Amino acid sequence: MASQFLGIIDAFDFAYGVNPSATAGLQVISGSNAAGTYTVTCAPANLASADGIPITLSTLTPITIGADSNIETVTPTAVSKNGLNQILITAVFANAHSTGDVVRSGDGGLQEAALFALSQGSGAVAISPQWFQAVGVAVTPKAALDAKLLTYISPSINVTILDYSGATGTATTATALSYNAAAASGYAPVNTRATGHIIY
Repeated sequence: MASQFLGIIDAFDFAYGVNPSATAGLQVISGSNAAGTYTVTCAPANLASADGIPITLSTLTPITIGADSNIETVTPTAVSKNGLNQILITAVFANAHSTGDVVRSGDGGLQEAALFALSQGSGAVAISPQWFQAVGVAVTPKAALDAKLLTYISPSINVTILDYSGATGTATTATALSYNAAAASGYAPVNTRATGHIIY
């Protein structure tokens, strides 16, 4: 499937390290033997969506790092590249992470897709059944989905999120949130959502 079709961007296509059709996860080559604020250095890589669109890592895109009991999802405080084209990710880590750990998208590609939409001026980002499965977000109750999306999308990113989960139901105005918010204006209440094409 194309990462962008008729102006709609598929979030799951930007899920590097999660979607097998996108770029594999980043390999950590150095980090820390203790929890805390530190930088992990990842082997050089050009992250790309399933059909080759560059993926941007930033302080807005959460990462999942590690495995088993050492796995965690954090949002970087800094992202850069050094002279060797290695990717440097700084964050507050609850666990130690070092050589051999893998870094992958922490939100199923949602914020990465939103940043791509922003680079194009605006856009709509679709969250598909594959996205829901990848991130482990329950489709219902809707309040739970809204709360989860709040942790994934920055209110400064002005994009529309299209929910293609196929779920029905109405969220309360306290938890139904617009993800087409103007920059830095926060989220606005919206109304009911219909099967297959919910617009936040």
